[in-house]
Amino acid sequence: MKRFMKYLIWTITIGLVMYIGYHVQSDLRQTAISTGRLTASLLIFSTLFPIFIGMLLRAPLLVKQMMEGKRWNINVPKLLAICLPALYISLSPLFYLIPFGHHFPFAFDLTVLSGISITAMTGMIVGYVLLDSVIE
Repeated sequence: MKRFMKYLIWTITIGLVMYIGYHVQSDLRQTAISTGRLTASLLIFSTLFPIFIGMLLRAPLLVKQMMEGKRWNINVPKLLAICLPALYISLSPLFYLIPFGHHFPFAFDLTVLSGISITAMTGMIVGYVLLDSVIE
């Protein structure tokens, strides 16, 4: 019963964070629509929030591993093979905020053609793998 309550509380916490994040993003999107231009705050929030959610999904296991006294170690191959490409895809909307951003390979294709969902999914992967690579 104790584990069930921990899982339930963590699920409710993640749900609340996602609910609040959805409303913040919705307000930012409405501002962008009403002004007629894409705002940097919307792009930044839409890019960083999924990374934060991915970190939240991995946080309970990280805390458990820390309590067990697992040693800290960085899994560099995992970071390079999984996190780096996913980070590139998830940060691709931010390339439009820098003057030479349109020169990055695939930046246009990833954000315009595939939509925001792929950047959100890869952002969650980045957040999860970042915390997963810290303790082995």
